[in-house]
Amino acid sequence: MTIRQAQNTESDMLVVFNLSNDEQVRASSFNPTSIPLDEHKKWFASAVSNDNILFFLFFSHSDFVGQIRFAREDDMSDIAEISISISAVFRGKGVGNEMLDLSVAELRKRWGMVRAILAGVKPENIASKKFFLKYGFHENSISSHAGVTCNNYTLEL
Repeated sequence: MTIRQAQNTESDMLVVFNLSNDEQVRASSFNPTSIPLDEHKKWFASAVSNDNILFFLFFSHSDFVGQIRFAREDDMSDIAEISISISAVFRGKGVGNEMLDLSVAELRKRWGMVRAILAGVKPENIASKKFFLKYGFHENSISSHAGVTCNNYTLEL
């Protein structure tokens, strides 16, 4: 598997758009409604140019596997929030751990001051809960994210 930084290109924007509008991804998201292409284009351009977002795409040969984003409040923040999505054909095949290993290594290189990764998960998203716990995250709180209750999982680096 290979990892690379997302670029503000049509092809990167479209693979993320299609993944973001996948039925299972939308159901697991804090906002379950589909995303219009014009909104996604603006969001994507902003995300890939934001110095407080690390946006990684993963490929197996030429096949798009998924994406991981880390976001921090500012360049002094020591906590990064993670977002992860895996393409339907790769779900359940154990690629999440490798994606996380590769992206955490990059996060450490680029944002060495980050001491913890925070994952917000909807309570009914059992697959994500199991994934984060198995990887070594610890459930530590409940909060509201975009008006939706979520369980927070933290990985200390």
